[in-house]
Order: sequence, then structure tokens, then C-alpha cells
Amino acid sequence: MWVDKVWGRTKELVNSSFYSRHELEIVAGGYCSLHFHCHRANRFIITSGLVEIVEFFGPFVVRTHLGPENTYDVASLVPHMFIVHKSGVMFEEYFSDRGGQVRQDDIVRLVEGGKLDISKLGELPECLLNGMTSLPILKAKWSSYGR
Repeated sequence: MWVDKVWGRTKELVNSSFYSRHELEIVAGGYCSLHFHCHRANRFIITSGLVEIVEFFGPFVVRTHLGPENTYDVASLVPHMFIVHKSGVMFEEYFSDRGGQVRQDDIVRLVEGGKLDISKLGELPECLLNGMTSLPILKAKWSSYGR
């Protein structure tokens, strides 16, 4: 069953305690929440469209652009989000990279997802980084980076 999201829609294909897979129909201008997972890693597999995976490492932002047939992994505990630059389809897989089981409730959302004019998408990660450093959950985590 499809579930509508601000960035498109998603359908769960596989759900077990060791692995989960979702099909995502993504819409240009949409972006998912900035979040991290406590025990599961993400794998993004792009079938069509253009997506940017944004990872936050303390005061540093790493932006990775992906197109058709590209795959990218994000480790657990890494704050990240995706931004859709061109509509398409991608698959998102979850697997444990810290031992234990894959659970749907291990997500920690820092900033909700949304939709922007495509011309503004490039500014989004830095805007979030500037506003996010005051969040209590990240202050302690990022203090080791000298911020």
C-alpha cells in the first residue's frame, strides 16, 4: 500500500528484523526529514530521477548527487536527508550496521521534510546546518568537532 509523503510516496516491499526495502516515487522539489537512525543504515538505489544525499558530520556537510543506477549507503548515527532535484523512482533499503535488529522506530527526526522551489534547493543544507546547531540533541554530539 502506498503512503503519501511531502516528497512523493513510499511503499514497503520487504519488512523483516534483518532487512527492509521500500520503493519511493519522488517528486522534484521535495526533501525528506533531516534524521538519523540509531541502529540501521540506509542504502539508496536510484532507478530514475536525480537525488542529492546530504550528510552532516559536525560542522561539515557532505553532498552526494546520484542519478540512475547509482547506489549510496549512509551509516547509522549519521544525520542525513535526501533532496529531489528531478522526479523519479528510487529504492531505500535498511540493514543493521551496529548489530541487533532492523526496527522502524529507531529514527530520530531533527527537522521535518518539505517541498521547495527547485531554484532554492541548493541553499537548504547550509540553512539547516546554521539553524540546527542549537538543537540540544546535537550540541553534545557535535561539541567534539570544536563547534
